[in-house]
Amino acid sequence: MKRLVAVLALLLGLAAVVPAGASPAQQTYNQDRAMWVWEQNSYPAVLDRAARDKLGRMMDDTTTFGSDPIRTIYLGVAAYQGKDMLRDSRHQVASFVRWARGRGYHVQAVIAGGTTPPYLGALPQYQHLAVAEFKKVLDYNRSVPADARFDGVNVDIEPYLLPEWKEPGTTLPTDWLNLLQKFVDLRDKSGQRLLVGPAIPFWFDSSTCCTAITWHGKTAPLSDHVQDLTDYVALMDYTDTAAGIIARADHELAYAAAIGKPKSVVIGVESKDLSGTSDPPSVTFYEEGRTYMESELDKVYAAESTSPAFAGIAMHHYGSLLLLPSVWGAGGVYYPQ
Repeated sequence: MKRLVAVLALLLGLAAVVPAGASPAQQTYNQDRAMWVWEQNSYPAVLDRAARDKLGRMMDDTTTFGSDPIRTIYLGVAAYQGKDMLRDSRHQVASFVRWARGRGYHVQAVIAGGTTPPYLGALPQYQHLAVAEFKKVLDYNRSVPADARFDGVNVDIEPYLLPEWKEPGTTLPTDWLNLLQKFVDLRDKSGQRLLVGPAIPFWFDSSTCCTAITWHGKTAPLSDHVQDLTDYVALMDYTDTAAGIIARADHELAYAAAIGKPKSVVIGVESKDLSGTSDPPSVTFYEEGRTYMESELDKVYAAESTSPAFAGIAMHHYGSLLLLPSVWGAGGVYYPQ
């Protein structure tokens, strides 16, 4: 009977009825290439046509660095400098998404914890703020026509930055999984065909903190739980060699294939200047430049292109990529400003 109702609903042009407890089928896609665009750049792109056109030129440019075109935007949508685009500028956001679709792009909203710093949103006492951020995306999508809706929500909360993560007996890993479950449940209840994909570090499958997490009766690496729960993961596979990137993505790609989730692992790479931080230079391609980065990414594509789980490469991030030359020093080429 439920199947008959769903068929009738589709024939009438209505949303398909989903049986209680079931998730609406999500349409995964090849996200290659993707790029994070944070609020200092996303607000200008949404609100200013010149900034928007500059973003489009950069995404389509395949000649300056011999790179692949960028086709998925992870758009930062948090409140910024007193503005909240999803509440105060929905018309402009809709215009931006339509513009992006017209150029062949996908757009996903990036949310964090609704807190400052953002990773506080993983703590149980602040999770309602993170949920409110997620609901803003759902509410926006409900309020606009289909051609102006986000394709997904990229979740960037990073709870392991909290000091509590390292405390003996911490519940933060499962607290965070519970938060992701809330996001997925809200999405399912809304009936929206909206991907939910968190950014996760590569070491969720290997670090001593994370290899044996028990959640809902299953003990497994934290990355496995996340992949079971969400539509895709953006693996922060931040290292500056193809060999390292490939090795660190092996587990997630193999697990996604084993559980039947095609196009569900996006491999993220870093390009920003990390000097002055605790991160070693090997985390980023900043020191080597864009030419070396592209040569290493070619090797990643060659190695992973046959994996059914591989959904492409995501670059972090637009602002830093605009400043990254082909090589540093004499003969270096910069992106045209």
